[in-house]
Amino acid sequence: RREGLFRMFMSSRPRSSVRGGTDPSALCGTNVTEEEDVLHVPTLPDFGGRLGQAASERLVSFLTVPYVRIPLVLDLLSSPEHLQAVAHPPLQRLLDCVLFEPSLWQPATEPVPPQTIPAPDRSHLSTSCGLLLNELVHAPLPLLDALVRMAAHAVELDTGRWTNRAAAVILYVVRLVVRVDAFVTLLIDFNKGRAFGNAARAGGINGTGAEAAVRGLEATDEVVEVCRSRRDTLRKVMQLQVAPMLERWRGFALKTKDLHQVAVLHAHTAFLWDNVAEEDLSEEAVVAMLSGQLILSSRFKQSAASGKDSQAFGMEEMEESELLLAGWELVAMQQAKRGMLLRWLEADAARRNEALEKVVAVVAMATSGPQGVSKARHWRSIDGRHCVARFVPCLSERTQEEQQAAERVRDLTRGQEVGEIEVNVQLGTFSLNRSRLQGVDERMAEFGHFKQLFGDQGRLAQCAAVSITTKRMWMRMVGRRHDLILWKPDELGAVVPPGFTRKYPDGLSAKEEWVRQPLEQVRKEHDILLDAQMLLPQAVLDQDAALARVFAVRLVRDESATVLKEGPLLKLGGALSNKWNSRWFVLTATQMHYFEHQKDAAAGKQPRGAVKFADIREVGEVSDGPLELYVISHSGKTLHLRASHRSERDDWIKALAPKTCLVECVVLRDSGVVHLFEVFDEGRRKHRRLVFSSDPDVTLHEMPPLYEQDPA
Repeated sequence: RREGLFRMFMSSRPRSSVRGGTDPSALCGTNVTEEEDVLHVPTLPDFGGRLGQAASERLVSFLTVPYVRIPLVLDLLSSPEHLQAVAHPPLQRLLDCVLFEPSLWQPATEPVPPQTIPAPDRSHLSTSCGLLLNELVHAPLPLLDALVRMAAHAVELDTGRWTNRAAAVILYVVRLVVRVDAFVTLLIDFNKGRAFGNAARAGGINGTGAEAAVRGLEATDEVVEVCRSRRDTLRKVMQLQVAPMLERWRGFALKTKDLHQVAVLHAHTAFLWDNVAEEDLSEEAVVAMLSGQLILSSRFKQSAASGKDSQAFGMEEMEESELLLAGWELVAMQQAKRGMLLRWLEADAARRNEALEKVVAVVAMATSGPQGVSKARHWRSIDGRHCVARFVPCLSERTQEEQQAAERVRDLTRGQEVGEIEVNVQLGTFSLNRSRLQGVDERMAEFGHFKQLFGDQGRLAQCAAVSITTKRMWMRMVGRRHDLILWKPDELGAVVPPGFTRKYPDGLSAKEEWVRQPLEQVRKEHDILLDAQMLLPQAVLDQDAALARVFAVRLVRDESATVLKEGPLLKLGGALSNKWNSRWFVLTATQMHYFEHQKDAAAGKQPRGAVKFADIREVGEVSDGPLELYVISHSGKTLHLRASHRSERDDWIKALAPKTCLVECVVLRDSGVVHLFEVFDEGRRKHRRLVFSSDPDVTLHEMPPLYEQDPA
């Protein structure tokens, strides 16, 4: 029966279903409601071959009794023979559901015991605070002892460095222990402040967290003591064994420059301290949480569209799933601990200096961890309004009177940048401004928009590097709201748009003969389309088409240099000789010659052979020859060459590759006018620029003269 929104939330019946991630029917692919049904399942899930059929049968049987499933499943998977199975992500998700799905919710009314056995439903097995807290309140020992065994066995899997199987198990156990620790801490704190909470609630005041009014969390002193004892044991394992182990792994990851592993390990090291209380904060905890937060925010960007090849200067875009921790967990930890970290740092200047120096060493990746830190500098917050917790190093320490004077006028002054390094605890960011101010790059100063905005005076502006990669230089103009970005030119050369495949003029149809006369006239009188390969659209133009578009790919030659490149290469002999012969190659703007010796080229002797630059169709490297390259001409002949080392081969391939540009030809039918547009790259986008028109009067562009006028 359908219910309205009001009835849905005001209903007294249990709101949660037992079906969810722990539903045995969904896991087995057949109806499983009782333990006996498990015996009739033909093939039980083996989680990628990690669990045998006997262990899988026990696991599925435990899922049929959700009220007591938590200690049973944990006891099964905490054994050494089954622990490595939790490396399988589907089994991790199942175990998370076993522990953290609340199952049936118990209303405020007293549950009615069943009158028959078996009971008609499971409403009498509902809880008011979820299965995990219910287990901790009534029987914490089996659950927590299984978790202690799991943590101890996981640590024994450590091989000294990151291995995929061991890392998957250990890091999952870390996440599991920290999450369960949060529930145990809530139960302890709730019962520790129960007297105060009851008095406050009796007066009509309800708190938050452990001070909130929650049914079902009242536990005996013995239960609280068991929870506290086992929690302390788990924290010792995490802090004394797991934390140093993750630090060692991070050191190896830094040596191999595996930034993905570095990010994962920093996230888990910080997450280890998620449940630490303010009175238990230590330097190790502060350095781990703060450096992890700064590393993930300044060196790694969480993005839905991750790019594995976007690595540059330690920057890498990563998805949240790659960190193995949900983004909300990391953000919640950062927000909850920010004030706590700030108070710890402000309380003692000496320990603040030591801690922040270690944070800088970790974030800057100068060492594998906090060891090897140089002498601590004096760190303080930047003076000015809203600048508390923006820490910068200073050469000398302020006296108490000087600091008090600065605090008195803090809200009356504006914050100013001090030094090159800033650790911002407010935002969780790290600024390392190593680049010095410099003038505008000459190539950027030639931008048309730059000249239009700033004129010639713009060359005097100062810039600082934001990001410099292999494809892009990104500079920020100081004191102006403008950035300058210089992209590396596209190395692919001219790329004809899809749909233009018919060769011109051979592909012209009878209905398109009107295109030939004006276009051939332009090719005859001007050299813009000289030796260009021209392509028509694949579809024939309509009978009444008003214009035609033709794309031309033409070679771009560097006429300024007589010799573009020269040097020795080995050349494979002809069809009758399979021998590599040493030859001296000379590349000019028009062709490539090769001589028997270098002195023959210097003496001006006749070359042994030549390949015209315009005749080169394809140049590339030979896949099974690491130092070889090939040159294919339009006539079909192939020249096999071999360099002395890889960089020399790459230089020759780059020099020999045909340099082309794309020209769009537009022919108007009625007037016979031809417009030529050069297609060029700017800001990684294609643009068109009018470079020629057979009748400039019909254009809106001010055309420069094609030829210089004779002064006489």
